[in-house]
Amino acid sequence: MPIARIVARYSENAKDTITLLCGVDEENQIRQGEWFGVVKNDDGRGDESNYPFTLHVDHQKGEFFLDYGYDDVDSRQLQKTDIQLNPLKENSFFTIFDEEEGEEFSYQIVSIHLYD
Repeated sequence: MPIARIVARYSENAKDTITLLCGVDEENQIRQGEWFGVVKNDDGRGDESNYPFTLHVDHQKGEFFLDYGYDDVDSRQLQKTDIQLNPLKENSFFTIFDEEEGEEFSYQIVSIHLYD
């Protein structure tokens, strides 16, 4: 199974990025499973922060979300995404939906590297 390393930039601040490692199928779509990623926020003042997450992809249940996996299960932060809807390709966009805050975050894929 090929593994992809995806780097995407936040549409409102190119210094904010997501890096994701995930399995992909022959059509370059994310395979079912749990995949590791990191959100990097950089405010440009030297105050960079990194947030690891797990991307959960379950095609049978129609569940696709980021889990920021806090120690306390009751305070976990889950955010839905649409990254799985289309084949992965450079310059395409996907959205992360923060239902708790009522916000959407659009990211543009800037690079995809496949490993066999």
